[in-house]
Amino acid sequence: MNKIKWQLTDYDNQQYGRRINDNEFEFKEFNRVSYNLVDELKSLGEPSFYDAYFNLDEYWIIERVNLKDYTLEEQKHYCSAYYPEGGFKDLTNWIIAECIFEQELSGLY
Repeated sequence: MNKIKWQLTDYDNQQYGRRINDNEFEFKEFNRVSYNLVDELKSLGEPSFYDAYFNLDEYWIIERVNLKDYTLEEQKHYCSAYYPEGGFKDLTNWIIAECIFEQELSGLY
């Protein structure tokens, strides 16, 4: 079991991430396509929602991103949905991996 702590990256979509190493990251996001628990999230609040659902993998899209699996052009392509071409050079590996998760792997966007 991976003991690296998850960090909330997007409250609105209940997305979390964690750094495995310099090039590898893992993200999980609540599968809002299959499960609509927005009202429950609002009524429970984020901490209680987290306690109730966070460790139930069937409610989440969970993917690992290894930046070594993507060319620089592919990385730029996935980030272009959020950042202009010139802004790519200022992005951290975490942000690049998050863009890849959202654009290619999660199926939620």
